[in-house]
Amino acid sequence: MGIIHFMGLGRSPGAITAPVAYINTRLNRNNATDLRFFVGSGGRQHQDRPGMIEAVVFFTTPEILIGKFQAHDYIINQIGFESGKLVQDKPPMKSLLPKLLQKEWLPFDQSLGRDLYWVEISHTDFSLTFERIIQTYLAFSAPGKQGKEIWINLTGGLNIINLALLSAGCLSALGSRFYYVNNLGQTNGPIPREIRPVINPKLFGTREDTFWVEVPFPKMTFDFNYYAVLELLAEQPAGTGMVVNDLLSRLKSHFRYNIYFENVDEMDFRRDILLKMASRDLIAVSEDEQTISLAPAGENLLLYLDQEIFHKLIERGHLLQEAGTENLKQIWLAESWVQKSSIT
Repeated sequence: MGIIHFMGLGRSPGAITAPVAYINTRLNRNNATDLRFFVGSGGRQHQDRPGMIEAVVFFTTPEILIGKFQAHDYIINQIGFESGKLVQDKPPMKSLLPKLLQKEWLPFDQSLGRDLYWVEISHTDFSLTFERIIQTYLAFSAPGKQGKEIWINLTGGLNIINLALLSAGCLSALGSRFYYVNNLGQTNGPIPREIRPVINPKLFGTREDTFWVEVPFPKMTFDFNYYAVLELLAEQPAGTGMVVNDLLSRLKSHFRYNIYFENVDEMDFRRDILLKMASRDLIAVSEDEQTISLAPAGENLLLYLDQEIFHKLIERGHLLQEAGTENLKQIWLAESWVQKSSIT
């Protein structure tokens, strides 16, 4: 399957179409630098071309979705050129983008349809925006499953959207690649209007490629199991720990965490969870390896994770996993703040 792109959506069509044109151009050219650019990426079932876009998920405000705020003027240019046809119709973004994207994809793949998803967020409530973005990440890449490869475009839309996309993608470890694009021409002013990259395509993938900017950001392996262990250890009196068997029994019977531990035996528990936590100094292990306790680093991490925003990540993952991973996307699609359309 192909790659899913998450994008903040504002009023600039080029923030969406220009990176799509860039990717299509490099897929079609397919030289040595392009192969390195897409190495390890999904999409091998699409004509054996890793890196192809399967779907795009837009995160935007109700005002953009209903067309209250319409598109900025834009220029239909050819790749490598700033000049082109200036369009000042100012249509709603939701009706404009499918038409523009279809023109970008059609020359490269006339048979492949693509889905577009529109996710409504709040421009004043970061917590709500973060929660909906987390649910979207999990809908495409369910806990414990291979899931989709997700690239995140941080170019368009509001700051609150891009901050939430970056934060959620890193904390959940589900964001595969973060990027933004520079497409400022010589005479554009502050808002890029061209719908395709203005730099020479010969520069794509070279040191002079100023268009595509990778955002290096470390992923956190956010394991719900770690949080569960830390939380139960924190309930113990200061300076005391828990016997490993007792801790595992408590986790198996816990009203919230039992789903994560019901099929875990003691050997797996020690090897896959406790050993890794000890290597990160989150827990302390007794000399006989039978008792564990909360280490200072684990206590500090727990204080950090106890913030409301992290609880949303934990609770959302628990609720969705409890519903069954095969239903995650359907649950998400049924939400009133998610809409779907398709390009055929």
